[in-house]
Amino acid sequence: MMDKRLKAIEEHYTNLEYENNTVKALPKISTLTKELKFMDINNFSERFLKTASVIEENLSLFKAACEHTDTITTIIKYLNYFGMKFKLGSMCDEEYKKGDVVLLVILTVLRICGEIEMLSFLEHAIIKNSALEKSIRYERLIHKIRSHTNEIILLGDADLYAVIGYLRNRKSIFDLIPSVNKVWVQEPIKEKFLWLVKEYVEYSFPIYTFRTKNELFTARTPNEINIVSIWTEDIVFAKNLAMSLNRDVLFINTYMDFYNGTVLLPYIKMFDETLYKRCEPNFDDSIKQLSVQRGVPVYNLFYDGIWQPPVKGTYYTVKNIHGVSQWANATSGDVNKCINSAEKGFKIWSSKSVACRMQILSKFASTLKCRNLYWEI
Repeated sequence: MMDKRLKAIEEHYTNLEYENNTVKALPKISTLTKELKFMDINNFSERFLKTASVIEENLSLFKAACEHTDTITTIIKYLNYFGMKFKLGSMCDEEYKKGDVVLLVILTVLRICGEIEMLSFLEHAIIKNSALEKSIRYERLIHKIRSHTNEIILLGDADLYAVIGYLRNRKSIFDLIPSVNKVWVQEPIKEKFLWLVKEYVEYSFPIYTFRTKNELFTARTPNEINIVSIWTEDIVFAKNLAMSLNRDVLFINTYMDFYNGTVLLPYIKMFDETLYKRCEPNFDDSIKQLSVQRGVPVYNLFYDGIWQPPVKGTYYTVKNIHGVSQWANATSGDVNKCINSAEKGFKIWSSKSVACRMQILSKFASTLKCRNLYWEI
């Protein structure tokens, strides 16, 4: 009993000391942003390297402001690594253009940092007043910075003590990410895991039990980055399982731990406006009609179960051997509505049983066949 009391007192004073240090550090950090001056506000190499230098010169101050000291070390590594890459012109990534990489580094670094005050400092240091800050693209993507669906999968041979240690030390991850978190636990280790959670973890999260890996094949969450962490001693199996699950980001025997890494989270692939750009027709404005012409076939947009006119009410005229017709000119506003409609439909579809889905698809196939819209493959 006495040992528990002493431990509680020790933890209380440790937390109190941390809080006092944090309170003292935050005002000092906010003043450091005023000291950052750049010759060229759009030179991100200079901004990254200078920001890393300021953090290193005031390391104890920044570590006092963060719950996890590794976070600061990781941020410094990212800024130095990519700052030098840009400076040397060696940013040869086939997947992304240089401008995309700059944006991804900024978004990933901001995501790594959980503390609000640190986010404010980093935004001022690496993007404030730049051309990127004022871009619609950045505005759209920054709001998606925490659009994640997070799963942790514990296989039968997982090191549960390592998992519990992570859950205790990474509480802020569950606090800061608004999307639903799931922890999948294989049946043989369920009881032990639940006991460890009850004894050592001070917060709750959804726990699901599974027997075979087939039960893990759930649908992806649309319009979010799907992240999975697999805990097992069999690394090869974990990689094969991850490929089958088709998630966006994989961690093995760790979770959201970027320490010693330079991985970039795929915000651009998931949330960029590429889809909208592709949907904007490259027709001359002169052929767009503000109103529908009488006696001409009109083709609108189909979503929410009905045909819908375009948001801006514009159409373009198509002339071919079949005659003249008018087609809805889909803009980003129309595409947004279509995506929202598809997400609603996906949620409804996911809630139905396999038998119900088969029945619906069978009826759909019969309808197509009756209307001569069905071909044998």
